[in-house]
Amino acid sequence: QMVFRETGWVEKFVEIDVNGSFRLCEKTAENDGKKLLPTLLVPPKLGDHLEVSPEQKEFMQRIIKIIRKQSGSALFLDYGFKHLVAGDTLQSVKNHAFCNMLEHPGEVDITTHVNFAMITAYIMEENMTVHGPVSQGDFLSRLGIEVRADQLTRIANRSQSEEIKQALKRLTGQDTKAGEMGALFKAIAFSHDPSINLAGFS
Repeated sequence: QMVFRETGWVEKFVEIDVNGSFRLCEKTAENDGKKLLPTLLVPPKLGDHLEVSPEQKEFMQRIIKIIRKQSGSALFLDYGFKHLVAGDTLQSVKNHAFCNMLEHPGEVDITTHVNFAMITAYIMEENMTVHGPVSQGDFLSRLGIEVRADQLTRIANRSQSEEIKQALKRLTGQDTKAGEMGALFKAIAFSHDPSINLAGFS
């Protein structure tokens, strides 16, 4: 995580305080992080956060290398945002509830929202064809999830039909606060061949 201060971009670190507990601190940004900072169309404001990941770029480059060697396509689905925006999305979850990640080291899932704009940039840098990103709801609808749900409902009992209905709503619905994943989750893919038209993206 990079934070814009009066002196420029600084990086967040975890350190041990005088009581032996973990706490967040800020130090001068290291070069690996600075190199990944994207060019912003709007100048950053004091306190703006940007989240970058050298590991994410390295992972994408490994997948791209495999696709370039073997041909084909790669598909990714995760929660995140399509456009480059500043924001603090770092969060931790334990037992299906949000918690302070520093209070339970090694016992919580720590995540951030995926920046699909950066993923797109990595793919285009390698001259691969990008498909998406599109919302998960749109992606699944284009693949025919409603038709499949209707087919399953016709041979299901009342209880099963209700489960199918709720599952469809959760996967494609737009109400993030209600736990629906259709808008928050995105799908993106890339291909070695620009003539490939992947289902779900158009």
